[in-house]
Amino acid sequence: MKNLEVTTDYMEFLNHYEWNDAELLHMCETVFEGVDTPPFKILPAANSDINIILVYEPDNYGLIVTPAVKNGIMAWIMQKTNNEPYDTYFPWKMAVDKDD
Repeated sequence: MKNLEVTTDYMEFLNHYEWNDAELLHMCETVFEGVDTPPFKILPAANSDINIILVYEPDNYGLIVTPAVKNGIMAWIMQKTNNEPYDTYFPWKMAVDKDD
């Protein structure tokens, strides 16, 4: 298995890939609900009770998620969803795209 590469720059992590709607939904579920949702998983961050490491498993690429990073990710997601909740927007968008 490839060594885990980790960044603290959430914009670097978010812009590293061209995410599809399912991946964005799963990333949000993992970060905001604390549930491993493939292709993402959570690891504990060393020496911290509040920080986590969000890992994109296909590349073993991780992001250290602090409360400030969580807020930044939420702002980025809200921009993508036109201020709609991610858990309603992304399933709706995937259903619309499936019908096309």
